[in-house]
Amino acid sequence: TRERNFAYYQLGLIYKEKFTEYELAKDKLQKLLRNGPEERLILPSKYNLFRIYELLGEPGEAEIMKNDIVSNYPDSRYASIINNPEIELSKDENSPESLYEALFRKHENQEYAEVISKSEEYINTFEGEDIVPKFEFLKATASGRLYGFDAYKKAIEFIALNYPNSPEGKRAEMMSNLVFKKIAKKDFVDDKDATKCKVIYPFSNATFSEVEEFNKILAEVTADVKYYELSTSIDVYDKNTTFVVVHGLKSIEGAKGFAELLEEEKYKITKSDYFAISSKNYEILQIHKNLNTYLESQ
Repeated sequence: TRERNFAYYQLGLIYKEKFTEYELAKDKLQKLLRNGPEERLILPSKYNLFRIYELLGEPGEAEIMKNDIVSNYPDSRYASIINNPEIELSKDENSPESLYEALFRKHENQEYAEVISKSEEYINTFEGEDIVPKFEFLKATASGRLYGFDAYKKAIEFIALNYPNSPEGKRAEMMSNLVFKKIAKKDFVDDKDATKCKVIYPFSNATFSEVEEFNKILAEVTADVKYYELSTSIDVYDKNTTFVVVHGLKSIEGAKGFAELLEEEKYKITKSDYFAISSKNYEILQIHKNLNTYLESQ
């Protein structure tokens, strides 16, 4: 029954939004409401029916549905839109679009655990709406960044299967067919001839201020190094580990030597646990979360 109700809801929206078949859309949404659907589908179905009645020139039905929404769901965003039609939905700070943009910014800030948690919340809140595949995709990428390839692959395949007609579903299908084959390999390559290398300083269960302070000192030191264009970054590895990374070194031996140089007293870099790695192997390490395997191979 749950799957049937969701199918009715999706069909109702497709007929309304994609094909402007308002009678068919009305029929599907009315059937859905008669079936006693789960709570989260009721209000969006009623709101879409209200709009369909308006489009079909059925003011009496529209008025009944409008009063139902405003009276029974007075604090909902749908009631706000009905009562304040001049307010665009996209400008509402609690609209799906605004919430997605805010969550996307958190993703850019590497707040992956928060992105996963909030995405799940919003997927439930806005079930059946066009924005849901976007939240699913954001959740998938955050899961990949935090838990690695297998979690990412599983989440992307779920999107391809459950949202095949959405842009995100089509993108997920393409990734399943093409991209995963290229990044599935988890074996590390030989670093000895690499021309792009990094030094990694891992922090386990550290506060962000600790990591940020170390990165600040490291950035100041690397800025004074001649002949190299070095930079630093803070990269999340998993839910417990964060890396401070030095980029721009030209060989694996040069990266090791540079890290050893920074241990000298004048540079104030006292953190002794670090490792050098090529850019290619760092990419593999971040995709597959196989840090221990890499360290054991050195």
